[in-house]
Order: sequence, then C-alpha cells, then structure tokens
Amino acid sequence: MDHQDYTVVNIGNSSLKEKNQPKKIIPKNRTDQRSIKIENETENFKIIKIPSLLSKEITQCRVNSKKTQSDMAKLLMKPLSMYQELENGKAIYNPATKALIQSIERKLNIKFQNK
Repeated sequence: MDHQDYTVVNIGNSSLKEKNQPKKIIPKNRTDQRSIKIENETENFKIIKIPSLLSKEITQCRVNSKKTQSDMAKLLMKPLSMYQELENGKAIYNPATKALIQSIERKLNIKFQNK
C-alpha cells in the first residue's frame, strides 16, 4: 500500500482556526465608565407633589360645602381615586393637576391661597 498518501490536507482558510479561539479583552481604562457617569449626574429626580397646605385647604372647602369625595369627583367628572390623591397630598403637581384645582375653584366659587 505504498500508493496511498496519509498526509493531512487542510481544506479551507487556515486563519479560521485562529478566529475560533476566545478573544482576550483588554480594558482601555482601569476605571469603570458607568460609575463615572453616575457620579457626574446632576439632574434632579425629585417628583414634586401637591403642597400639603393646598390639599388641606381643598379638603376644608369640600367639607364646608357639605360634599363627599365621591360627590366632588362626579362634579369634576374625574375618577374618585384621582380626587382622593389630590386631597391626600399624593398627587403629582403638574399642569393637569393645576387645571383640576382651577376647576375645583370654579365649581365651589372659592379661591385657594396656597397655590
């Protein structure tokens, strides 16, 4: 059997074998970039709630007009939970809430002082 050739023949690109090995990741900097971004963050993430004096004033005006929270919610055509958040001081003080406060003023014919 001298006529057979037993030498190894590589079919394809030999550089593909080198690419299958895991890559060595070399960090560019020793510092963590994410921690630097977090430390340099200057934005204020505080959510502004309705002032407590205003929520107490709304509650007092509702009680003086002898209405319940559900009556006021129906009068304003808003969900009861939204009105309860307003009176409890948990509502976010945004333009929609300010518009709701103005509609309460119009419906009850009063002017709130602690806006």
